[in-house]
Amino acid sequence: MDHDLIYNNSTSLEGAAVAADYGGPGSSYVYLTNCTIANNHATGGLGGNAVFVDVSSFATASNCIFYGNGDDFHVTGGSSLTVTYTLSEEPVAGQGNFQADPLFADTANGDFHLRSTVGRYDPVSQSWVTDGAHSPAIDAGDPASSYANEPWPHGSGSTWAMMGTPPTHQCRTPRVLLQQRRMIPSSWPIPTPHRPF
Repeated sequence: MDHDLIYNNSTSLEGAAVAADYGGPGSSYVYLTNCTIANNHATGGLGGNAVFVDVSSFATASNCIFYGNGDDFHVTGGSSLTVTYTLSEEPVAGQGNFQADPLFADTANGDFHLRSTVGRYDPVSQSWVTDGAHSPAIDAGDPASSYANEPWPHGSGSTWAMMGTPPTHQCRTPRVLLQQRRMIPSSWPIPTPHRPF
């Protein structure tokens, strides 16, 4: 999964957003890059509302945001989860990971752009706006991640999440973890959330 937004899902089991589950005859693998997974809830009792890794399965997340899920991760015995350069509510070991409020623009109305004092796209007004706060996810991605496709000025680093690289970006500053890079407003298309489930 790359540059996906998964939000507001619920289930009576586990893994409301992403579930890697052994289905035989082999293991399941899930790779998440520059994804935003927010406000998902499962009542199954084990947790893993954002990512549930079960029965000899594997999941990798890089440059992602996990927020508002309650319990972000659950990994059963024999399975593994590797997380790097990711913002989450639940502490998770890995290089570049941290806990913070990502400062989404307006989740109540489905706007998961990151607030930026430099600027971001506002889908309601269909214009570029600046905010009074700046998301800690901006420029917090993996320093080795490419940001070459992002117009100048871009902050020389990747931003995490679904809107981290063109064409579905805002005035961003990614380092591949979150979702926005500083850039001069241009003719980029309006971001469209993707809800695969």
